[in-house]
Amino acid sequence: MKRQRPNSVKSVFDQELPHTNYPKLTIYIIDSEAITIAHSSFAQVINYTKNWSRLNLGVTVAYNTDLDKAISVIEAVAKELSRDVKWQQRILEQPKVLGVDDFGDNSITIRLLIKTKPRKQWEIGREYRRRLNFISTQVP
Repeated sequence: MKRQRPNSVKSVFDQELPHTNYPKLTIYIIDSEAITIAHSSFAQVINYTKNWSRLNLGVTVAYNTDLDKAISVIEAVAKELSRDVKWQQRILEQPKVLGVDDFGDNSITIRLLIKTKPRKQWEIGREYRRRLNFISTQVP
């Protein structure tokens, strides 16, 4: 019996569950954990990274932080990154600082969104964090 594959599905979908003839999907997450799901479990599949991806980053600051200054720094670092020749081709739109997103036990979270080319959100996030950390060590 020949299995049908949906359009643009990678070969990882073409595997079978051990000791069965059921097709499966294996998802490998960032810390190398493999999650296996039988195709019969799916009612609908949506590919959110086909045309673009998004860095959805919560930047935490202490409660005694000047929030206007923090938002300004977070936005300035994001804009600087989006204008950098090395990174600008991976960023599709101007970064957006949404503002205060959460009040935690020990910190306030400020939400930043950066629309990127597909699957580039992680490297953009790492570079953004590196730059923000550098700035935060320079500001008294």
